[in-house]
Amino acid sequence: MESLSWLEVTEAVATVVMTVTLVASAAIARYSYRNAVKRREDQTRPRVTLDFDMPHSPRQVELFIRNAGPTIARNVSFRFTPELRSSYDQEEGPSIRATPIIDNGIPTLPPNREYGVLFERADRLGEHPRYKVEVEYEGPTGRKYRDTQRLDLSTMDGTKYLAPHTFDVTEALRGIRSALESINKKLGGSGEASDGSL
Repeated sequence: MESLSWLEVTEAVATVVMTVTLVASAAIARYSYRNAVKRREDQTRPRVTLDFDMPHSPRQVELFIRNAGPTIARNVSFRFTPELRSSYDQEEGPSIRATPIIDNGIPTLPPNREYGVLFERADRLGEHPRYKVEVEYEGPTGRKYRDTQRLDLSTMDGTKYLAPHTFDVTEALRGIRSALESINKKLGGSGEASDGSL
């Protein structure tokens, strides 16, 4: 048995090191590629979210369904656990569960589109359980998504309401009164125009 020369041993070690380096580089490249594809998909996929808010009245809570992603969502459907209920269910009209948007889902939800459904009176917030919502929908390429969200109305307890466009009736009436008094003075206090039209 011949002994290996120093050069042959060095060559064998270099070959092993190069092979390990190439295999490791290929694995890192594959991992990087997969991450890049996943990141790209995450950035371009639709994202359907549900949330409670009181944007129009301090006495009414609405359930909002929104596509916060940059692409269209199709065939959006919801499954609530426990089943949705509202004190409005006892009034005339369909229950919250029978509202077409909840019962039938949404065929097409464009990016940044939002639907609101009157959900509950603000004084009844504490009567609701926490809801688990499974949202299923498809992206523009037909890829299916399934997200689970938690909705908790108790997070709104004690929320102060500040409407973005409040209308102060008292101030408006003062302005109308002032305008009428000004007109009355111009008419000489009689409330009639000089031509008798008033």
